[in-house]
Formats: sequence, structure tokens, C-alpha cells
Amino acid sequence: SNPDDCSTSSPSPRLGDRFTLHAPYCKTYLRWEIIFNKHFPHLPPDLVLDCGSTGTAGSMWFDVTKCRTLQTWERQQGSFAALLEEVLQQFRAYQEELVCSYPNERLHYEYNTVCGIKGVEFFMKSEEAEQRVRLMIPLTVDFSAVFSMLLGQSWAGEQCHFFVEFGVRDGTRDSSS
Repeated sequence: SNPDDCSTSSPSPRLGDRFTLHAPYCKTYLRWEIIFNKHFPHLPPDLVLDCGSTGTAGSMWFDVTKCRTLQTWERQQGSFAALLEEVLQQFRAYQEELVCSYPNERLHYEYNTVCGIKGVEFFMKSEEAEQRVRLMIPLTVDFSAVFSMLLGQSWAGEQCHFFVEFGVRDGTRDSSS
């Protein structure tokens, strides 16, 4: 086997059948390998979903049976973007499930405070002694007065993000240990 034919980190110069996608999510990047079948290009791509230190092995959070785009794959304009959106929706739902199921009152309070805000992102990441939780909330801010004063230009309706990261401990553990 020729090593040039099985590159997983960059597109093959001859085939162009695979690439790495770095999807921004909650101030980190989700690294996904997308692999198309060079012999059967009408088939949906294979996905290798690495989502950082989420405390899971590989892509256990992804349920291919719930991904309508993969089940009814038709290679047409927009189908790949729809697939990526479905994968991201499943990842968001998984992260929310992790937050809701983690036994920590403070975390549940923070979640209940912001869960109704459109576009809020949660990311739980495992570290040695504790879980780290990232929370990113989109805020629409009218920067027109600031930018017109500083730059002489008006940039109305820009969006910024409020970002918080904190550690949480399992509330079922004895704090004296």
C-alpha cells in the first residue's frame, strides 16, 4: 500500500476524497475527518468525529440513525452543509445532556438561567481532578456609537459573545476526600 493513498490529515493530491474540518464551537475547535468514497462518489461520506476532551471515546454521542441527511443522502448542492448542521445539532444536544445530567447544583442553576437563549453553547471537558464547563452566550450589541466615535464608521448590529469557563465537581462525592 502506498502511503500517499491513505492520508487522513490532508486531502490526497490525486484524489481529493478526504479532508479535515475544524468546526468552531464554544471557543474550541471540533476536528472532523470527512472521507468520501472515491470509487462510489454517490455514497454519503464517512465521518470521523473527534470533539476534544469531552469524556467520551470517539463519537459515541453521534447516532447515525437519527441523521436524516445520511439516511436519505443525495449528492446535490446543500446536502453536505445540511449534514454538517445535523452533526453539530447532535453534538449540541449531547453537550446539553451532559450538563443536565451532571450532579452539580451550581451547574444546573447556570444551565437553567441561560438555556432559553438562542445560540447558547455548552462544552464539558474532562480534566484530571474535575470537569471543566464552558458556556458561551451570543449577545447582540449596538457598536455604532463606539465605532463611529473611534473610527468614523458605523457598525450596527454586531454580535459578541459572553464566555465563562469554570470547574465543577461531582455533587455526589464527599467533599472531604
